Amino acid sequence: PAIVYFYTGNTKLREAKYCHKLNAKVFSSDAVVKQSRKFVCYAIDTHLLHKTIKIAWRSPKAPTLIFLDCFGRQLSRKGTCHSMSPATAERIMRQIIKRNAIAVKRFKAEEARSQKKVANLKAEFEKADKLMDAGKFDEAKALYEKLSGQTLDKDLADWAKVRIEEIGFGMM
Repeated sequence: PAIVYFYTGNTKLREAKYCHKLNAKVFSSDAVVKQSRKFVCYAIDTHLLHKTIKIAWRSPKAPTLIFLDCFGRQLSRKGTCHSMSPATAERIMRQIIKRNAIAVKRFKAEEARSQKKVANLKAEFEKADKLMDAGKFDEAKALYEKLSGQTLDKDLADWAKVRIEEIGFGMM
C-alpha cells in the first residue's frame, strides 16, 4: 500500500503551520513510523504541483493524506488532517494494511481462476488438434470456432482462427 502526503513547504502560507504540526505530532510518533515502514510513502509539496496533477488528485489542500492499495486504488482520503492524533493515524494505517491484504487475496484468487480457465482452453485446443489428426474436421472446426471467440487468451484465439482457415483451405 502507499501513503501520499500532500504538504506545503511554503512557510508564507497558512497551511504550512498545519503541516508542521502534523509532522511534529504524528509523523514523529514511534508507532506511526513503525507502521509507515509497511507502506510506500510519498510526500508532495502542493505549492509546486503542476495544474494537471492537481486536477488528477482532485486539488488536495495541505495537509492531506491519501491511502492507496497496492493496485493504486484510493482507500481513504484524510483532508485537513492536522488535528489527527498519532493513535488515529496508526489505526487508519492498520485498517489500510488489512484492506490491502484483502485486495491482494482477491487478486490472487482471480488470477488462479484465470490460470485454470486458460489451462482448460489449452486442453480444448489440444482436443481440437487431435480431432484434426483423426480427420474429424467438422468437429474440430466447431471447437476451434468456440475457442476463437473467447477473450481470455488472445494468442490461443488467434491460433484457433488460423486453424479454421487451414480447414477451409484443406491444408490439414
